[in-house]
Amino acid sequence: MKVSFADSLRHSAMEFHLLRERALYKDIFDAATESMKNYIADIDTGILYHKGKWVQKYVNYDWAQQYHETPHLIFHDFFKPDLLNNYQKTLRDKGLLRDNSPRASYIKQG
Repeated sequence: MKVSFADSLRHSAMEFHLLRERALYKDIFDAATESMKNYIADIDTGILYHKGKWVQKYVNYDWAQQYHETPHLIFHDFFKPDLLNNYQKTLRDKGLLRDNSPRASYIKQG
């Protein structure tokens, strides 16, 4: 079963809302979100596609049944990492990222 980024947001609206609220630069976060609109997760094979090309593939993947039963996990496992990477890359390109550590200052902690 293939799930689009938009479909995953419908199942994980609260998690996405809280993530957006924690973003220090909401306009850049919104742009990163817009850039994800062509992403599609194939939850049967564990592959994330962007414009038809795979960008992420889980190894030894056997979670398809879990995602069918709990679709709110699809956003968290498939889309959230790329969304945060896009956000962080844009901040770095604009010179707004103050720290390259894993707990970088582009998301409010707490």
